Amino acid sequence: MCTFIISNDPSRIQSIARTSEVGRRHIMPPSKRLGGGTPRVKEKNRSDISVPAQMEDYFKAGGPDNTSHIKVDGIDIIHNLLALSKSLVKQPVETDRYVFIFYGEAYDYPDHYACDTDYVIDLFLNDPLWYQTIDGEYSLIVYDKHEKMFNVYTDW
Repeated sequence: MCTFIISNDPSRIQSIARTSEVGRRHIMPPSKRLGGGTPRVKEKNRSDISVPAQMEDYFKAGGPDNTSHIKVDGIDIIHNLLALSKSLVKQPVETDRYVFIFYGEAYDYPDHYACDTDYVIDLFLNDPLWYQTIDGEYSLIVYDKHEKMFNVYTDW
């Protein structure tokens, strides 16, 4: 499990923390599962999105095994991991172009991958129909540093 919060209003994040109303609706509104394995995509064209660093401690309860915080293009990205398998992949995972956060589980991924996170990221980078290959329950958050855009993909 992980926590990932995006907001252009730091006071709203602090308000959420005070009232304990943090939920998926702040990341992606609830939606019905789309047929055929096609992911639902949400895009955000904002380069001024920020998460205050002091929020890290608040969200650690959602994933006590590892907390990672990176800043990319002025955006704070925090990931708290609750490891469900023996391999621990520190996220966010950053490449020259992308920043990834994978939440969920990919079933029956090939043995040569250390974990499902590595598998999903490799598919994303190398297969334009990657989402048709994954069997599982997941959300993948991808920040494209060239386009300055967040994309959220999910099996819903």
